[in-house]
Amino acid sequence: MGNAIELLNLTKEYRDMKVLDNTSIVFEEKKIYGVFGRYGAGKTTLLNLISAKAHPNLGEINIFGENPYKFSKVLDNMCFSRRDVLLSNNITLKRIINENSKFYPNWNKDLANHLIEYLKLDYRNKYKDFSPWNQSAINLILSICSNSPITLYDEPFTNLTDSTSSFFSDLILKDYNENPKTIIFTEQAINEYNRIFQHAVILENSKALLIK
Repeated sequence: MGNAIELLNLTKEYRDMKVLDNTSIVFEEKKIYGVFGRYGAGKTTLLNLISAKAHPNLGEINIFGENPYKFSKVLDNMCFSRRDVLLSNNITLKRIINENSKFYPNWNKDLANHLIEYLKLDYRNKYKDFSPWNQSAINLILSICSNSPITLYDEPFTNLTDSTSSFFSDLILKDYNENPKTIIFTEQAINEYNRIFQHAVILENSKALLIK
């Protein structure tokens, strides 16, 4: 099995603070990784670098062997549903679903409709008008139903109830078993809902440690 993502000697600075300092890590294809670290450790920064939404100060990033900054087409293999982007758009859930169905070639329409009905989400509502609980649920629906070879989740269970966290955790694992892919999710700590990971990455002191 090959490598989905290679981060080589990465350094990322914000002003005078090094979030990542000469860090290297490899994410293999069709594996589930949990990235853990305290608030401000660089978890979201790591996902932003992988998805080419941020640029490293130093180092190299390869997605399926390609540099995403030079060959942006490789990012078509990736889903990173970011709450801040959706919040900035005054758009309805119906439009969000329609746009995502056009963008992702393997979009699971039936599953998306089922989840929206199951959670009693109104297609007519604007994303910004949903509760934080429902916004987190929508982000998870978008990520799961994208069926992308690489799927990134940034603290996916934030704001969810225990029962809903358990529901989505089981759904992510079921989907993975049926359609293996590279999954990376971030959390501040390990809990009963995110124990679906096969490998853990610990971010601390601007370094990343992969635990097999």
